[in-house]
Amino acid sequence: MDIVTFLAKERCIDEALNVAKSISDLDFQSRLQASIPISLANEGHLNEALSIARRLENPESRHMALKTIASLLIRDERLEESLKVLDDALSVEIEFGDSFLMIYDLKLENIAISLASLGLFNEALNIARKIEYLPTRARTLNRIANYIAKHGYLENALKVLDEALADAKNIRTDSEKKPLRSEALEDIAISLSRLGYPQKARNTLKEFWLPWFKFSVLKEIGIALAGMGDSEEALKTFDEALTSALEIEEDYLYDNSQELSELVCSLVDVGYLNKAQEILEKIKAPLYRCAALGRIAMYLVNSGHHSEGLLTFDKALKIANRIDDQYDRYEALIRISSYLAEAGYLDRALMISDIVLEGAEKLEYSSRQLKEIGIVLTEIASSLLESGETEKAFEVFKKSLTVVKKTENLLDYTEILKTE
Repeated sequence: MDIVTFLAKERCIDEALNVAKSISDLDFQSRLQASIPISLANEGHLNEALSIARRLENPESRHMALKTIASLLIRDERLEESLKVLDDALSVEIEFGDSFLMIYDLKLENIAISLASLGLFNEALNIARKIEYLPTRARTLNRIANYIAKHGYLENALKVLDEALADAKNIRTDSEKKPLRSEALEDIAISLSRLGYPQKARNTLKEFWLPWFKFSVLKEIGIALAGMGDSEEALKTFDEALTSALEIEEDYLYDNSQELSELVCSLVDVGYLNKAQEILEKIKAPLYRCAALGRIAMYLVNSGHHSEGLLTFDKALKIANRIDDQYDRYEALIRISSYLAEAGYLDRALMISDIVLEGAEKLEYSSRQLKEIGIVLTEIASSLLESGETEKAFEVFKKSLTVVKKTENLLDYTEILKTE
């Protein structure tokens, strides 16, 4: 704990401010001054923190502190106060470069999304429109549009997506900002597809300069068209997505196995098994080939073709066990285990998960990999509970908790264990 935070917690506010002001680096000085009311706000002393924040002479510090307090007031469901504090923050006259805008506008984004999640769409939009950094504003409007759509207001959601699209198109196209522009446009196009506007999503394709972005958008358009019953257009669009995936390797010399695997899984999800199996043969990397095979196997089992499904699972396992890289091998096994669990083959899924767990003892798994193992084990345990095998289920839950404990992501699993 730094001296400024210590003095603030001890309520030596003037001393804390004097120490902060003595720092020669102006950026660091601003952050230290803001940390004084923020540290109190984080401990729940919001009124006291607000009083101190409004006393701060440095405008950047005052702005930062007031925004943070506004977001904490929302967390405590003090919405009217939050909006008033936010207005105070936005009334502070300051000029920021892009790097500062990103930091401060992230707080506005969090507040806007919190309001949208509560169904307060007008308030959320008012705040989102005050975000100055265009990539953040486009992303925030996109997220709000999805909340609006979830409440059934599709026309309103579309209007907000159009607004987000306009912001995304206005992001600078210099070398530094070009990827940010493409990412913003990609996210909005995917939202348009998922909300049932594939043609509007298609209209964004001319904006993309790399095949990765085109692939993602075309894949989502294909899924949307298939869901709308337009199989002919869906298959044409999936062929376009395949062309973009092939360009990744042919024109940019990157391995396209992940994209091809995603395309196979999407085709299977909408029932185009023959097309999926045709593309499967193009996947070179064994990890992604295993993932695609596992998804096909699960589809076959769920469609009543148990023998063919099990043969496909066995094929995936053979490929996984031949992977030289140990991390990739266990990653492939995790995915196959997950698909086996979803297909109802719990004993097989558990056996493979145990093999992966043994590997985890020898290798330093990333938090993401450990979390994936924990999720698979939790799915297996939940299925065991549903089938009445309570004792076995709790043994698997314990394994899940043991794994996830290493990732500092225990909350979801302890809640599951408590509930079940």
